[in-house]
Parts: sequence; structure tokens; C-alpha cells
Amino acid sequence: MTWDEFHAHFAALYGTPLAADRTVETWISDVFDPCGITPAEADAALVAMARAGIAGRANHVLAQIHQFVREARTHDLLLRERQQRRADETPGPESCRDCRDTGWCPVPVPDDRLKPGEQTEWVMTCRCAAGVRLAAVCRDHKGRAPASLAQYEAHFAGLDWRALLRERKAEEVARGRIAGSTREWDRLTARLLSRARR
Repeated sequence: MTWDEFHAHFAALYGTPLAADRTVETWISDVFDPCGITPAEADAALVAMARAGIAGRANHVLAQIHQFVREARTHDLLLRERQQRRADETPGPESCRDCRDTGWCPVPVPDDRLKPGEQTEWVMTCRCAAGVRLAAVCRDHKGRAPASLAQYEAHFAGLDWRALLRERKAEEVARGRIAGSTREWDRLTARLLSRARR
């Protein structure tokens, strides 16, 4: 796909007037192309936006394309990393796969208990030898032993907490990597939108 084809598809989907043609060309030359967004990525974002019912003036629609491209890249990166993880997941006999021999095992807060702005993980003592030793000696200021992985699993029976923890970590890493590589998009978009408002 070329930028001309993207431009023609934009005009077909949104029925833009001739004046919007210059706007589309400006977005292509000043934002999309310099940011490394490909015509195919921009077109896929355009189609997703049209399916989602996102409408408005050309600047409004074009300003959202980079967000859709970010989400698509994040999704693709997650898929690649999941595939790689499946290939790499062969735990060694010398190490506990849950706590890496620290005795402390991070577990995810289940989705139904997750509140915005709160922690996404709890730390429990592991069931391995290191975790059992910690549970025997660690106490809080009230003399209570820390919660254990066995208690967590009994309370949330049926929750595949390892898969949930891996999924959240992978998503956090993927979002961070994509956001870091697309920071310039926000600056260019803001600059172009401020010029359009004048």
C-alpha cells in the first residue's frame, strides 16, 4: 500500500471535501512518514476507526491514527513475546520457578479485586524450602506470619495466577517499549493540531 492509496481510502471512507486533501497530505508528510508509520499501518488504523464509528473532521480522525497504530504494535509485540516465552519455558531443576529461590513469590491481584491506582501484585511466601523457612521466621509487628502461596491458591482456586502474572508483565513491558519508541508521535501530533486550531 502507498500513501496515495491511503489518501484515496481516507477520502472514500470519510467522504472528505477537497479542502481536507491538503490536511491529509500534511499529516502524512509531517507526522506519519517522519514517525515511521507505514501506509498499511495507517490504513489498518483507519479501518478500525471507521468500524468503531469514529467520525469528525479530518484533523480529529487523523490525530487518532497513531493511537490505533500504537495499540496494534503493542498487540503484535505481545503475540511475538508469548510465542517466544512458550519456546523458552523450560524451568531448570536448580531453581524454584515461582520465587527464583528468594522465598517470596509475587502473585497477581485477581481482576475482580483490582481497583484503579492500587497495587497489581501481592507477595506471598513460596511453598519451596526457602519460602517455608521465611514463613517460619518472618513476623509482622503484630506477630503474624506472612500470607503463603498455598493460602492464596486455596482462596482463589481455579485461578491460573502464573498465566495472569505473565500476561500482565508482558503487557506492561510491551506498552513501555512501544510508548518509548513512539514518544515523538505525540509531539508532532500536538504541534500539527495547534497549527490547525489557529
